[in-house]
Formats: sequence, C-alpha cells, structure tokens
Amino acid sequence: MLITGTSAGLGQGLAKIFHENGFIVYGTCRNPSRYPATAYTTLAMDVTNEKQVSEVVEHIFLREGRLDILVNNAGIGLASPTEIVGMDKLNVLFQTNVMGTVLTLKYVLPIMRGQGSGKIINISSIGSEIALPYRGLYCASKAAVNKINEALRMEIKSFGIQSTSILAGDMQTSINENRLTEIDQKEHPYTRDFQQVHRHINAEVSKGITVQEAAEKIWNISQSKKLRPSYSIGHPMQQLSLFIKRLLPGSLFEKIIAQYSGI
Repeated sequence: MLITGTSAGLGQGLAKIFHENGFIVYGTCRNPSRYPATAYTTLAMDVTNEKQVSEVVEHIFLREGRLDILVNNAGIGLASPTEIVGMDKLNVLFQTNVMGTVLTLKYVLPIMRGQGSGKIINISSIGSEIALPYRGLYCASKAAVNKINEALRMEIKSFGIQSTSILAGDMQTSINENRLTEIDQKEHPYTRDFQQVHRHINAEVSKGITVQEAAEKIWNISQSKKLRPSYSIGHPMQQLSLFIKRLLPGSLFEKIIAQYSGI
C-alpha cells in the first residue's frame, strides 16, 4: 500500500497500524532524511511534483507487482480571511490538497485497473461539508476532494476498484504549527475576529481525538468489503454537526457555527 504524507500525524499513525497488521507499507514525505528511520519504507515524494509521483508509484510496482490500497493523506491547512489571502498560499493549498490527490490517482489507477482490484482512501475533513469562518478556502479544497471521490467511484466501479472519503474532525497533530495563515497586518479590520477564531482553532485541535484513535478507525474502514462514499471520524459532537446541518435552516446553522468559532 501507498500512504502519502507520513512524516508525522495521521499519515505516520496509519503507516504504523497497517504495517503492524501485515501490510507492505510505502510512506512518502518530501525529505525522509529529516526524520528517524521507520519499520516501513519511506520514499521522497512531493505530491505536487508529477515526476516524483510517477517515479515512486513505478518503483513500488516494479518491486511488488501490485498496489492494493492508496491513502491520499498528504495535505496542508490554511486559515485566512478570504479577502486578503495571498495567491501564493492559495496555490500551495490547492496544489497540495487537490492537485496532489489527482496526481497520485493518475499513476496509481492504471495499476489497480490492471489487477482488477484496489481501495482508495481520501483523507478529507468535516469542514468539507461545513464551511468554517476564516477556513473557507481550506474547506473548499477538501470539498473538492469529496466531489472528485464521488465521481471517481462511478468511474472505477467496473474495474473492481473502490474509493471513499474520510471526513475527519479535529485530531491531536502538529497541524497548528504547519498551518498557513495570512493576517500579519496589526490594524486590519479582520484582525480581532481572526485572532479570536485562530485561538479557537488551535484549542479545538488540542482537544481532538488522538492519531491512534483515528488510525484505528480508518484501519477498520479499510477492511470493509464494500466502502461507503464517505465516513466521518472525530468527536461525536463534530460528527453530529453533519446531521444537524441537514435538519436546521441555513441561517440558524450559520449562527451556531459562528458562535462555536468564537465570533
């Protein structure tokens, strides 16, 4: 199996649990030499670099002759007022979260088609279904992953391949340290609200489920005979919010989310 983005966090947790359960795991990150050696194989791959993606997938196929599971995990966060986001950061966000997913699919799917089987697990977010203030662009990138998955499922079904999206809630990872932000102006009209929301975001991450919990849930999902279009994981209240959104009027739900976010 191939898991992208295994240098830390969920990707690392997934690589460990699949390895412990007998899978031949290939993880990827941009610079493996920066991290301690692992029991599974870690290869250098930037999901936005097509040459690297093609070479890594080819390397795995030449060594193993097959590829049974792909986990599209590599991703990055962004918190910013929509009005002032830098196009450079927006490009990094979509290149990583969306184009990186598509590039990996592009080179893995021919192998799975050839063997007539395979499972694809795309790591998305509960935020893909619930827009969050100052994280709308991140939510949009994960919503794009969901729609790609929904269409992909119909395209690959006849080849014996399945795919799903994992709508993940907050979990205790280093995403706070790695998240892109855009609000350096001290006197900007958005500054007060943004800083308040950003503190809330960081606090929620620290209260999230552990990587181990998330990895175990995804492991169990991967063993399902038939994958559903999506699964939500995270604190029960965050998962419940997906259901509540379908029940409440849009304006009321919006008010609840704004208050929850601290504005």
